Amino acid sequence: MKPLKKLAGQTVVYGMGTIVPRLLNYLLLTPFYTRIFLEGQYGVLTELYAYVAFLLVLLTYGMETSYFRFAQSEKNKDSVFTTALSSLFVTSALFILLALMFSAEIAALIRYPSHPEYIIYFAIIVGADAFASIPFARLRQQNKAFRFAWIKVFNVATNIFFNFFFLLFCPWFLKDNPESILNVIYSADIGIGYAFISILIASLLTLLILLPDIFKIKYSFDPSLLKRMLAYAYPLLLLGLFGMVNEVSDKVLFKFLISVPENVINRDNYILSQLGIYGANYRLAVLMTLFIQMFRYAAEPFFFSHAREENAKRLYASVMKYFIIFCLLIFLLVTLYIDIFKYFIGPDFRSGLAIVPIVLMANLLLGIFYNLSV
Repeated sequence: MKPLKKLAGQTVVYGMGTIVPRLLNYLLLTPFYTRIFLEGQYGVLTELYAYVAFLLVLLTYGMETSYFRFAQSEKNKDSVFTTALSSLFVTSALFILLALMFSAEIAALIRYPSHPEYIIYFAIIVGADAFASIPFARLRQQNKAFRFAWIKVFNVATNIFFNFFFLLFCPWFLKDNPESILNVIYSADIGIGYAFISILIASLLTLLILLPDIFKIKYSFDPSLLKRMLAYAYPLLLLGLFGMVNEVSDKVLFKFLISVPENVINRDNYILSQLGIYGANYRLAVLMTLFIQMFRYAAEPFFFSHAREENAKRLYASVMKYFIIFCLLIFLLVTLYIDIFKYFIGPDFRSGLAIVPIVLMANLLLGIFYNLSV
C-alpha cells in the first residue's frame, strides 16, 4: 500500500498544478464567456481550442513520455533533456514560421478568412507550449511537484487576469473615459480575439519562467540518442493522435457534418451557435477530464519507477481499480446533480445538457485506455 499512498500524494500535489488552474478556468472563464459571448462566438472558441489540443499532441510527438523512459535508463540525464529540448525547439520554430507565412491560407481553409491573426496567435501559443512541455516533464521526473504546480497556477491565473482585463475592465473603463491611454492597447473590434491574446501572454510568460531551468543545464546533443527517443515516441504519437481524434474531432468536424434547417437564413452563424452550445455543455464534464489529467501526471513517472519490481502487475491492477472507482464517483456526482452544474454555463447554452453523461462516460473509458497504454 505504500507505493499507492505515494502515488495518491503525488496525484494531489500535481492536482494543484492541473486541477486547480483548470478549475479556475472552469469556474471563472466558462461562466464568463457563456454570458458575454453569443453562442456563435463561443463556437469559434470551441473549434479553435480543439485545433490547439490536436496540434499540441502533434508537436510534442510523444517526447514527454520518451523523456521519462530515457531519463530513467540513461546515465546522462542532462543529455536526454537537452536532446529532447533541441528536437522540440526545431520543430516548434518551423511550425511557427510556416504558420506565419501561410496564415491567410490556413484561415481560409478553416473558414475564418477575415481573421488570419487567429492563426498567428495560436501558432505561437502551440509552439511555446510544445517547447515548454519538456521543462515541465523534467520537473515531474525530478519530483519537483510544487514548482510544477505553482508555474501551472501562474499560467492560468495570468490568462484569467488578462481575460477580465481586456473583456471586462477595458470596455467598462473606456465607456466613461474614452480618451484614456487604454485605447493604445484596446480595440472593441478585436472582441473575441482578446481571449486568444490572453492565452498568448500567459504562454510566453510561463516560458520565460522556465528559462532558468533550461539554461542551467550544460547543453549536449546526442543524435543517436534522439533516434532512439524518436523510435520510442513514434507509437506514442500515433496513440496520442488517435486519442485526440476521439477527444476533439467532434468539434473540428461539427460544422461540416451538422444538418442546417431549411428556414435558417444565416447558415454559418447557426452552425457556430450550435457548436458553441455543444462546446459549453462538453465542458460540464471537466471534473472527469481534470482527474484523469492530474492522475496521468503522477502515474507516468510512478509506473516507470516501479516497472522492474516483482509485484508490478499486481500494483498496476490496484491502481486501475481505484482509478475506476474515483471516475465512477465523479460520473455519478455530475450526472445526479446536473441541475446544479448547469448554472456554470449561461442560460442560452443549456439546451445541450443531454450530452453531458455521454461525454463523462467517454472520458472514463479514455482514461482506462491511457492507463493501459503507458
